[in-house]
Amino acid sequence: MACARRLDWIRRVTEPTHPLRQSESPKLERFPETRWSLVVAAADAADEPAAKRALGELCAIYWYPVYSFFRGRGESPGDAEDLTQEFFAAFIRRRSVETVAPERGKLRAFLLASAKNFLVSEKRKEQTQKRGGGAVPVSIDMNLAEGKFAGEPRDPAANPEEEFDRAWARTLIGRVRDQMGESYVAAGKAELAAALLPYLDAGDEPPYRDLARQTGQSAGALRVAVFRMRHKYRTLLKQEIADTLADSADLDGEISYLVGLFGR
Repeated sequence: MACARRLDWIRRVTEPTHPLRQSESPKLERFPETRWSLVVAAADAADEPAAKRALGELCAIYWYPVYSFFRGRGESPGDAEDLTQEFFAAFIRRRSVETVAPERGKLRAFLLASAKNFLVSEKRKEQTQKRGGGAVPVSIDMNLAEGKFAGEPRDPAANPEEEFDRAWARTLIGRVRDQMGESYVAAGKAELAAALLPYLDAGDEPPYRDLARQTGQSAGALRVAVFRMRHKYRTLLKQEIADTLADSADLDGEISYLVGLFGR
């Protein structure tokens, strides 16, 4: 539910009439470097090293939703790991992104469709022969993967495609939270981050008096710090979602869709 609250908060504050939307900057239009930029770079056959680096980054960021999809299709942990490795190896080997039209679409939908097509087109016997035979495009920590898969709430009625999308949303949120923590540590505010990051959700009011004793700051200063932290988090998460879209006009719809997944 925490994931849904975060996304729902983003959806509410991005409404045109919301005061935070009116005062917020910068506007989310087209970012010069987005995940779609990586797709375009990966499809550029004229620059093979850059293409491989771009694909490698895509694999490193988005391997878990693909792994979660394969597990949701009933694959064992070991088979899901092998399938995920082979999927991204084939993704790179076949230069699947060359068929993508980057002027429209969602990276989420593109990768899910690619994973579904991969299962349909690849015979399991051929998979077994290929597995382990080439370079591993992304390192999978199985303890991490299975820990996340086992710890995430699951809807028995949900299909693997919806579970992929939920894992996608959690991946985006996790990346932003990591960025937040790293930025505070880099600024020499690791203790403040450890105290306040658990209260990023707008619905979770921090115990300011207790935190004041813990951090040595006044309750008023902490309120300001929380406000600024939430503003930064909101902006980064919106940008992270926008980075996966070919058209920023789809941002509100994508946020609404991801929020809706956790209400089903």
